[in-house]
Amino acid sequence: VEVDPPGPLAFGDQNINGGASAAIAVTVTNIGVADLAFTGAEIALTGADAGEFVLSADSGENPLTPNATRTVQVAFDPSSVGLKSATLTITSNDADDAIVEVALSGTGVDRQIDVTGGPLAFGNQDLDDGPTAGLQVTITNTGVSDLSFTGSQVALTGIHPSQFSISADSGENPLTSGATRTVTVVFNPSSVGLKSATLTITSDDGIAPTVEVALSGTGIDQEIDVTGGPLAFGNQDVDGGPTAGMQVTITNTGTVDLSFTGSEVALTGLHPGEFAITADSGENPLISGATRTITVVFNPNSVGFKSANLTITSDDTDEATLNVSLSGTGIDQEIDVIIDPLGLDSPNEEVDGEFGWHLSGVPDVNGDGCGDVVVGARSEDPAGSPTNTGRVYVYDGVTGALVHTLASPNEEPGGQFGNRVSGVSDVNGDGRGDVVVAAYFEDPGASPSDAGRAYIFDGSTGALLHTLVSPNEESGGLFGNAVSGHSDFNGDGCGDVVVGARSEDPGTSPSNAGRAYIYDGSTGALLRTLISTNEESGGQFGVSVSEVPDADGDGLAEPLVGAWHEDPGASPDGAGRVYFFSSIPSPEVGVDPPGPLAFGDQNIDGGPTAAITVTVTNFGAADLTFTGAEVALTGADASEFVLTADSGENPLTPNATRTVQLVFDPSTVGLKSATLTVTSNDADNAIVEVALSGTGVDREIDVTGGPLAFGNQDL
Repeated sequence: VEVDPPGPLAFGDQNINGGASAAIAVTVTNIGVADLAFTGAEIALTGADAGEFVLSADSGENPLTPNATRTVQVAFDPSSVGLKSATLTITSNDADDAIVEVALSGTGVDRQIDVTGGPLAFGNQDLDDGPTAGLQVTITNTGVSDLSFTGSQVALTGIHPSQFSISADSGENPLTSGATRTVTVVFNPSSVGLKSATLTITSDDGIAPTVEVALSGTGIDQEIDVTGGPLAFGNQDVDGGPTAGMQVTITNTGTVDLSFTGSEVALTGLHPGEFAITADSGENPLISGATRTITVVFNPNSVGFKSANLTITSDDTDEATLNVSLSGTGIDQEIDVIIDPLGLDSPNEEVDGEFGWHLSGVPDVNGDGCGDVVVGARSEDPAGSPTNTGRVYVYDGVTGALVHTLASPNEEPGGQFGNRVSGVSDVNGDGRGDVVVAAYFEDPGASPSDAGRAYIFDGSTGALLHTLVSPNEESGGLFGNAVSGHSDFNGDGCGDVVVGARSEDPGTSPSNAGRAYIYDGSTGALLRTLISTNEESGGQFGVSVSEVPDADGDGLAEPLVGAWHEDPGASPDGAGRVYFFSSIPSPEVGVDPPGPLAFGDQNIDGGPTAAITVTVTNFGAADLTFTGAEVALTGADASEFVLTADSGENPLTPNATRTVQLVFDPSTVGLKSATLTVTSNDADNAIVEVALSGTGVDREIDVTGGPLAFGNQDL
């Protein structure tokens, strides 16, 4: 008798709930020369666990003629866990091998995979919103043997696996009995439509080696688009009812329905009661491509600027709330017939006082937010003042109450203080308007007869700020026959003053040619002398003066001067001229690089660093003059830095440059700092400072041991 395979036969692990294993075939052959007869039980399962194995087939030949075979098939079908062993016993008439035994073994296991949480239905998710919140699947080993995950373990498969992702996986492998593994999946669609996939779990569970969890979700694209705003309604009279309507159009540019939520379309913000929604087409939801129109009107119930929002709320996940700004100004235009106007009277009324000879509006002097009034009374001489000295009065523009009485600091007979008056923008930085007064016949001290004076008074206090004197005083020059306050000629942010002297004729000028002068309101200094380009006898340039707030876009006012008797060329006699001058040019300093300049580390024995070049440019329209030390090194460690070159231009014409070069040459170790200081006549940036820094270090190398003499050495 011969048995193949002779054993042992190892069936490995077999799940106790998994039925029988695959069968193993055993072939019995008669290799003798006489018939082989099977006896007794012939071929049987014996041993301790014989009941855990099964003879699933037996060809049954008995006897076997020489070279004939008989085949049996054995399977392992455990009923309990643990190692199992038995014997396949073959009994025959083979005299020297009557009983042949083939050892059998296998292990009963109990692996039970249990998956909960599925199927995972994610619902709708907007393409612009990123992934959904995660949904979780829990894998539990409900068996008593370890459960091992195999292959890709946990993977996304199916139609649209890329639309889903595993965002978390606790990763246990193997799972002991009762243990769990959790997997979190999210849905992040890249296109619209229904998406499906499968979470595929593979393990050595003999019954369910592959478990599939269905995944589904729908990609949507909710997009709201609002056109028509912002809505600016402009001015509307509070008694005029609502404005014409202005329309906002809401369009669903997405691919799925857009639903309005909450109050849908509402007025919010500061003044919602001043606006109204007069029409709303009301579509809800909006299908893809559809529109909803809203009409809004402005109906102010009080004066002033009004603002609100048209607030639109929807289920567009990335623009759930949209605001369209609304604005308008309520005004109150009322026609009023003045029966008894507010009258202003001089507090010093007298015969021929000429109160009202000249007057002007003044920017607010008393802080009530309203303009005020200045009135000249050029011939008043109250309380013992010289004859026709003159007075000036400042009145509250709202109530007509007297605010200030102004008197000349140089009272004299016939001086006519108040012959001309003007308001001027704030000259002293107190936020209040100020006042200019002329006395064109005053000639105090050694001044020529009727040379004239002008004065700047503080509008808030009435105090004298500056006395203005002609640089070309002469008899009968009438400096102050015209005055005008101006917004700003020189860019210092303060008001300035123009004074006319219609009869001045200094030097070689024709008789009574006239002059006009611009004074700095802040300092009282003369800024500029204006001369007619067509000087002629009796032309009286300066008889009138005024300003254009800003004609050339440079941010500064331009002066206007009249010459009422000029008649140059073929002009008729006394035709007159008006001259329009440019604003006062000013310099503007610029430094490049502006700093700070960091030279880094420099060895104290290494000499100076490489130079850094600094360029100073005049960006203004007038010459830039360097003053004082011009360009200098200052600060705690100024001596550790060196100006190695300076092109030296002074002054700098407009757009011209001056270059300097600096190096760092430390004498001691440590952080060093200094300042490159540039000083000039730039009114608003007279001192420009560039920070400098560097660190002095002391790095020294020392080499010992040399020279090295090795002597002779054979190759």
